[in-house]
Amino acid sequence: MGSRCIRCGLRKLESENNGKHILWKHVVQLYNHDAESELRRTRLTGDHVYLTPHTAMNVKLAAQVLSYSVGSVLSHEGEDKQETAKFILLMDRFFDCMNTRSLTEGTHKRKPDLLPYESVNDARFKVHKDI
Repeated sequence: MGSRCIRCGLRKLESENNGKHILWKHVVQLYNHDAESELRRTRLTGDHVYLTPHTAMNVKLAAQVLSYSVGSVLSHEGEDKQETAKFILLMDRFFDCMNTRSLTEGTHKRKPDLLPYESVNDARFKVHKDI
């Protein structure tokens, strides 16, 4: 399942995990708060959250919504947004694990999930089981 499908699913569905909600409106609220503020905490734009048929097909926008920066900001936004933040951070890790492109990318970007797999016992396989 690609980042576009996951983002669209998040946008259309309300999900519940352990009595806590995973909601698209949390991302929209984050964008609206940042848009009104002089200090922007993410790079989200209207194209990221108010999807048209054209922007819904854009993988780059979907990946930016399901990114570490959005998830980490949401994790500091309040108890009601914690499950959405956890979901976004999990998706970011999952995409990093699946999109390894070189032997050194993880070192250069300081993201260990981008390092290539070297063993079947790699701890990152637990991320795949958690999904």
